[in-house]
Amino acid sequence: YSNNDNTVETDENGEYRLINVKAGRTAITVIAKGLSPELRKIVASKDSEPEDFQLQPGHFIRFHITDPDGQPLEGVRVTREEWRGGGSLGRNDRTQVTNAEGVWEWDGAPADEIQYNFYLQDYMSVRDKRLTPREETYEIEMGWPLVLSGKVVDAESGKPIDSFGIMEGIRWRGQQ
Repeated sequence: YSNNDNTVETDENGEYRLINVKAGRTAITVIAKGLSPELRKIVASKDSEPEDFQLQPGHFIRFHITDPDGQPLEGVRVTREEWRGGGSLGRNDRTQVTNAEGVWEWDGAPADEIQYNFYLQDYMSVRDKRLTPREETYEIEMGWPLVLSGKVVDAESGKPIDSFGIMEGIRWRGQQ
């Protein structure tokens, strides 16, 4: 995970300059409010020609997110994880959260599928939802959290361990 945010804005003529681009194959994604994003895979070199983009009208997607009792959840973080084989749609933008009615909407979505994840503390995350824009609102239910409990004892004496650490592991797709 990189902290290198190589994001630029266009000038009054719609022109841009990405500086210090890594040479070789890379992907460029252009995002503008209300317009459909565009992603282009290029080979960057000192002899690269200008890359011009023409953005199409955006598509609309809306989520209504509730708890298991049907109550709207405010502050659910919506991340756009995977699109066209990459993660270039601002998935770490922390402003992507539901409003007081549990609604999140986007009028600048691409027409094709995006993988969305939904997170809110004290609720089960909803992950890997592959969705496309449509007129109807997607209803997403976030479950109550699962709780695991137990005790930790010394194997020889059977006495409780006073201080220990415990953590949940991460399982990457396709791996142990």
